[in-house]
Amino acid sequence: MSEDTLSGIEAILFHLSTKDKKAGRKANGVRYWLYCQRGQRNEALTPTSDSLLHHIKRANYQALVWRRALIPVQDLPPPEDHGWMCTDDSPTPVLMIKDPAPSGLVGITSCRCRKSLCSRRDCACKKN
Repeated sequence: MSEDTLSGIEAILFHLSTKDKKAGRKANGVRYWLYCQRGQRNEALTPTSDSLLHHIKRANYQALVWRRALIPVQDLPPPEDHGWMCTDDSPTPVLMIKDPAPSGLVGITSCRCRKSLCSRRDCACKKN
């Protein structure tokens, strides 16, 4: 899949997230912009460029398999090149390789709660 195709898919997906041109057209830029504008938790943000790339590769591979579904003997490329890794002869999706945010940012992000009133299980101020 070419870089132009990936950039086009990325632009379309993130145009659905926001119409504001200040957010940019790249996954990580839109993700950061949405975080700053809405203060959303990580789970509610758009995917990172790394995560999106692996998802697009998996979807493209699945479409290839379905397109060849009526061919009795298929000559498929290895799934490891298309967003999958094989462990114990079973394909497992690669969700991401890179960190979702810089390590310095993750360390300073907090939920602004009081230590005794924290209700989030993933909060750094509470021992879970």
